[in-house]
Amino acid sequence: MRFTQRSVLPRSTAASGATLVDQSREATHLVILVPGTGPHAHDDRPKGTFTKKAKRFREMMEDACRREFADTDAWVELVPIVFHADLHALDSTKRRMDMVTLPSIPWIRTMDNEVIGDILYYFATYHGHRMLDMIINKLNQAYNDFIARNPHFSGTVSIVAHSLGGLICYEILYLMNMRRQQMGNAGGDWESERYQGLPNLDFAPNRLFTMGSPHGGTLVFRNLELHDYLIGGAGFHNIFHPYDPFGYRTEPLINDDYANIPAVPITGSSDLARDLQKRRSLSGSMVDMGKTFVEAISAPVA
Repeated sequence: MRFTQRSVLPRSTAASGATLVDQSREATHLVILVPGTGPHAHDDRPKGTFTKKAKRFREMMEDACRREFADTDAWVELVPIVFHADLHALDSTKRRMDMVTLPSIPWIRTMDNEVIGDILYYFATYHGHRMLDMIINKLNQAYNDFIARNPHFSGTVSIVAHSLGGLICYEILYLMNMRRQQMGNAGGDWESERYQGLPNLDFAPNRLFTMGSPHGGTLVFRNLELHDYLIGGAGFHNIFHPYDPFGYRTEPLINDDYANIPAVPITGSSDLARDLQKRRSLSGSMVDMGKTFVEAISAPVA
C-alpha cells in the first residue's frame, strides 16, 4: 500500500461516533465497525471509549499495511457506528428504567442498566425489533455516506462487530439471507413479529467479523442449529481471546469433531508457543493482527 501524510479529518454527521475517513485516498475496502454493550462515545473507562478504540484499530491496520503491504495499492476505510445513546433515548427505556431503579449501590445498578440492560433489550421482542431497525438504518447510512464520498467504489465491504454487536449483525445478515430466499418478500408470512417492518440492507457485506461475541453460546441458549441460521454468501470469522469470558467457538456446531481441534491463533509466526514465551511486544502483536485482517478482507470468500 502507498501511504501519504494524513490531513485533519472532517467530523461526520452520519451514524458514526467519530470519523475515520481519509478523503485523500481511493478506498478499495470498506470496513464498518459496530460496538457491543454499554456507552460508546462518552464514558470514563480507563481503556477509552469505543470511538477511541476504533481509531486505534485503524492505526493498527495502517501500521501493518506500512510494513507488510507496501507494494500494493489497497486502502481500507473504517467507519464506526454507535447505537447505545439512541437506544437509551427511547421513551420506553432509560426514562422508565430510572423510575424503577433503587438508589443503593449506584455503580452496580448503572452497570446493570447501561450494559446488561442492552443485552436484555436485545433479547426482548419489542426492543430487539427496535435495535435491529436502528442498526440496519445506521449501517445503511454509513454505507451510503461512504458511497457518496467514493462514487466509483467497487471494492469489498466488511462488518467488524464486537460482543453484542456481533449477535445483532449476524441476525441482520440472517434476515437478509432469508428474504433473498423468499424472493425479497419482506414482511411475508414467514417473518416473525421481531422482523416485521424492518428495512433491507442497502448492500451485501462480503464478510462479517465478530470479536468477543458469544455467538456459539447464544445459539445453544436459543436451541438453534447453525445450518438453520445461516447468513448466505458472506464469509464469517469468529475472533475471540482465549480468556474472554464472553467468547465462544462456533465451528463445533458445524461438526462435533471441531471441539477437539484447537482454534487458529492470530499470529504472524508459525511458532505461537515460542512467541508467547518471548512475550512479544504489543505493537508487534497488533501488526500481526492487522496483517491477518487485511489479508482476510482481501481474499476471495470461500
